[in-house]
Parts: sequence; structure tokens; C-alpha cells
Amino acid sequence: MNLWHMKHRSNPEQGQISLGLLTLWLTILTIVPFGTSKAQSGSKHFSLKEAVDYATANQNSIKIAKLDEYLAEKRVKEYSAVALPQANGYFRFTDNLVIPTMVVPANQFDPTAPEDVFFKLQFGVQYQAQGGAQLSQLIFSGSYIYGLRAAKEYLAMGSRNVERTKVETAETVSKAYYAALIASKQFQILQSNVDRVQKLLTTMEAMHAEGFIEKLDLDRIGITYRNLLTEQTKVARLVALSADVLKFQMGLDINTPVILTDTIASPTAPPPVQNPDEGSGFHRNRTEYELLRMTESIHLLNSKRIKAGSLPAVSAFGDLGYTWAAPNLGRLDEEGFWFPFAVVGLQVGVPLFNGFAGKARLQQSNLEAEKIRLTMNTFEDAVRLEVSNARVTIANAYNTILSNQATLNLARDVSRITRIKYEEGIGSNLEVIEAENTLREAESNYLSSLYEYKLAEIALKKAKGQLLN
Repeated sequence: MNLWHMKHRSNPEQGQISLGLLTLWLTILTIVPFGTSKAQSGSKHFSLKEAVDYATANQNSIKIAKLDEYLAEKRVKEYSAVALPQANGYFRFTDNLVIPTMVVPANQFDPTAPEDVFFKLQFGVQYQAQGGAQLSQLIFSGSYIYGLRAAKEYLAMGSRNVERTKVETAETVSKAYYAALIASKQFQILQSNVDRVQKLLTTMEAMHAEGFIEKLDLDRIGITYRNLLTEQTKVARLVALSADVLKFQMGLDINTPVILTDTIASPTAPPPVQNPDEGSGFHRNRTEYELLRMTESIHLLNSKRIKAGSLPAVSAFGDLGYTWAAPNLGRLDEEGFWFPFAVVGLQVGVPLFNGFAGKARLQQSNLEAEKIRLTMNTFEDAVRLEVSNARVTIANAYNTILSNQATLNLARDVSRITRIKYEEGIGSNLEVIEAENTLREAESNYLSSLYEYKLAEIALKKAKGQLLN
């Protein structure tokens, strides 16, 4: 470097830079819950498995799915109660405002009366009351039998739906967990960049104070340093936000400090080579497929229920109580106007014709079952494609990690050598700035490839139906 161009000047901004860095660093230590060597008071530690387990026990979406399961259980009990004895009490009071009149031939009472003579008689009294209890018992109903089986299948669907919600929760929590780890790692790397550039800036300030470098060189590295501080502030907020997202996905109080105990690192071995038949059979592990199968079963049972609706329904009944009748209410307490009654019987209901409504319902149920079968076939192909796509994505992400890791190592060497050359006076500060920018880009690309690899792993486990395992 030509010393003729090196000028001495005072640097009034040096104190401001140091004070600004100190203020920023104190702020970051306050808001960043990850990457610190000392756990915050009251903080909770979570590995990925522990985070998923916590979410499956506390996430509101899973609680809602469990409530749906309980609701299905109560509906089955409600439907099952139809086959139990049904008892009802009743009381009925009647005021015959106009007592019915009947016309009868007079010779019914007097054999000598002419045939064209009739008596007009009023039968009944003005007031009547009836009270008692009714009991009924269903004996046989084909519709009820198949309906009960469908209701139990519906109950089983509630349990499988809880499992499906757990899988979805495990997926979102895993993604949020790795996103938080990446953000923390990004902050740590950025802090290393800040420390490195700050050290370089301090050296250049001393060189400028001695008149060995120009103000322009100092200003350039100062701009780089300020840009790093700005980026560091953004990443610090991203770390805090990613922690809040994770806690939200877990169902954890957002104000609870958390410490993530797992780490994220490069894969130590390449992913296994994909077998051509790798995707076959995994659809049976998926809760979505099981839910489709149960839905098909319900539609088939519904078809049988509709067919069984044409069979006779048999039930027994009984009725026991008292009847009261009198011309006025004043005789309500007179014993002679109260009469007991008791009835038992057997009822057989035989459907005859319902305007082809049953046939239309049966056709609808069969069509719905066919739709589900086609959906199941499509889902099977989709799972095979998901597995294949996830395998390809993992392989590509692994190659990208290797490439980005090699690039990162090279960028670190270039940055180190460039700084040494500049400090020895045989390089320019533009080379240093360009090397620093290249290093930051390489670090960012490497972290992105790590995150993409983890996302591909999650996608493959989900496609195989093995995410909760």
C-alpha cells in the first residue's frame, strides 16, 4: 500500500460506535432466548422430542380433536339408548266444549218404534282427564342394527382423527423447532462476523490515527460494520419471533423462556439410495388413508341400513293409568268418576311405499362410497409420489450442503488471507469488504441448505406415516 496516500485525521465517531455497539449488545442479550451459556430464570428446556410430546399434550387443536372424539362417544351412547326401554309419564285434560251427538234408530231401544224414528243422543261429558305411564321396548329393527354399527365406526374415526391432528402438530412443531435453531445459529455466526469486523475496524482506526490509511478506507469498513449491526438487530428479532412461533405451535405460554437442547448439524452420511418400490405400502401407515377407509365403511353400512329399512320393525308397548270423566269440575275428587286402565301390546311396522325416497337415498350412499374408493386410489398414488419427491429433495439438499460447506470453507480461507494481506499492506480494503460479504453469503447459503434438508426429512417421515415414531 502506498504510504503517500495515508493521512492522519482524528476520529470523533469512534466513541459513538463503541457506545452504540454496547447499547445494542445489551438489548440483544435481553431479548434473545437462545444461544446463551446461562439459562434464564424459570426457563424450560426442550429437545425436539420433548417439544413434540409437550405439544401433543397441550396444543389446543389436539384438545379440540379429543373433544370431538368424546362428542362422538356420547352420540353413540345416545343412539344406543334407542334399544333400551323408553318410559314416559303423561297427563291430559280435555274440555269438550261441544259434546258430540250421535243419531241412532229408535227401535234399538224400543222394538215397537217405527223404523223411520231416530233418537239424537249426546255421548260423553264436558270434562275428561287422563294420566298414566307409557313403556315401550324396541325388539327388532334392521335399520337400528346397521345404524349402531355405523355409529361405532364413526366413534373409531374420532380416535383416528386425534392421531391425524397429532401428526400435523408434530410436523408444525418440528419445522418451528428447526427454524428456531437456524435463527439461533444464524445469530451466532453473525456475531462472529461482527466481532471479526469490529476487530478489523479497531485496527484500521489505530492505523488511521497514525496516518497509515486514508479516511476513505476507514469509512468503507465502517459502513460494512454498521450494516452488520443493522443485520444483527434484524436477526435478533427473528430469533425472538421464531421462539414465539415455536411456543405457539407447542401450546406453551408465549412469555415462558425456552432453551432448545438439540443441535442442528450437517448429515454425517449420504441418504440411502431410493428403491423403486420405496413408496409402495406406506399409504396404509397414514391416518388420512385410515380415515378414508372408515368413511367408506360408514357409507356401506348406511346402504345396508337403508335396505334394512324395508324390513318390519317390532316393538312392545304398555300403558297404565287412570281416566276421569264428569259433567262438571266439582266432581273431580269423587271416586266414582275415576276409572283405571291397563294396556299391553305388540306392534309390527311394515313399510309399504315411501315414494321411492329410500331408493334415492340408497343410490346416494352407493355413489358416496364409490367416490371414497376413487379418493383412496388417488391418495395411494399421491403417497407414493410424496415419498419419491421427499427422497429426491433429501438427496439434492445433501449435495447442496456439501457444496455450500466447501464454499463456506473456501470463503473463510479467502477472508482470512485477505485480512492478513491488508494488514501487511499488500491488499486493499475493497478486497476485505468483498471477502466479508462473500463469507456472509456462504454462511447464509449453508444454513439455508441445512434447514431445507431438515424439512425434507420431516416430509419423508410424514409421507411414510412415521413422523410420530
